[in-house]
Amino acid sequence: MPSIRFLPGAEEDYSDALAWFIDHNPVQGDRFEAAIELALEDISAFPKRWPLRDEQTRMRPITGFPYVIYYREMSDLVVVVAVAHTSRNPAYWESRNLEDPSEPDAS
Repeated sequence: MPSIRFLPGAEEDYSDALAWFIDHNPVQGDRFEAAIELALEDISAFPKRWPLRDEQTRMRPITGFPYVIYYREMSDLVVVVAVAHTSRNPAYWESRNLEDPSEPDAS
């Protein structure tokens, strides 16, 4: 199974969303965190399962939440480009495709 790395902006997306849920409803925060972890495990196990958004980027919806994980496959690595709310314009993360996932900031 490929390992998963987050671009720095995607890590910030996830942290911000998780913090919002925890601040507003800690139980929902726990559920959101578990849903993201489950989605990441699923992506790692079956990276080609989810539909293509464009030629290189796939999208995996987060069950029970209005969020999507946008990711790219790169040989034995899956790079999370964004953890985005479904009502948000995707233009905010599209330039992230140029960031290097091998940077130490990526996790």
